[in-house]
Amino acid sequence: MMKDVVFLSSMHRSGSTLLASLLGQRPDTYVSPTSNLYEIMGAVTTAFKRSRSFPICGTDDELYRILGGVADAKYADRDEPIIIDKNRSWPNPNVMDTMSKVLDKPIKIIATVRPMAECVVSFYEIHRHAVPCQFCSHKALKDVKSWVDTSPDMKYLIYSQKVLQRGYKNKPENFCLIEYDKLCDNPQGELDRIADFLGVERYTYNPHIDQVDESAWGIEGLHTLGNTIKKTKRDTKQILGDELFEYFQDADFWL
Repeated sequence: MMKDVVFLSSMHRSGSTLLASLLGQRPDTYVSPTSNLYEIMGAVTTAFKRSRSFPICGTDDELYRILGGVADAKYADRDEPIIIDKNRSWPNPNVMDTMSKVLDKPIKIIATVRPMAECVVSFYEIHRHAVPCQFCSHKALKDVKSWVDTSPDMKYLIYSQKVLQRGYKNKPENFCLIEYDKLCDNPQGELDRIADFLGVERYTYNPHIDQVDESAWGIEGLHTLGNTIKKTKRDTKQILGDELFEYFQDADFWL
């Protein structure tokens, strides 16, 4: 029997690390850092369907049971009844359909969103001031237009926005969208919304924010949290310029 897993997805720089810290305060909840469960399940599915014996003895139901077993093994060391697995690819409509069959019920996705222009500026500013590590090719760029045009990280940001938009438009009832500004302005209210979405008791959060074990991307400061919730104030339009700022306005699908 597969564990009762729900999923956390997000646009980059939209508050998912903060939300994970807040949700992780619940004693009945484990929130993963960026997880490899999605990739593992994808590899298993590919291997299963490429097997020569698949047309003869393999069935979709068998595959769904195997995938459920993978999730159980992934979190076999966790005793919490609520498991929240974090990966930006869960909203892919095909993946959502598969996971609903694996779970034998509609998939539930908690997703943080933020105006795309703000995400771009936040990512760019972190990137511009980061010290490159030996394992990645991040280089400081003074020109935001050049960064938008050439950075692999910008491509990941666009991907996270596109896959979330596709999934939400396909099955909005499967999502609990958490807007960055609302999370910062009224964290208890947003946590209550999530509890209601999951069908669990509400929990009063502690305003002291703990760091989350999140080391993906290799960019210094990318997931560093302050001890209290505080929105970063930037003049997004001034940093991007009029042309780029207007370009990203159409990406805010939830509005």
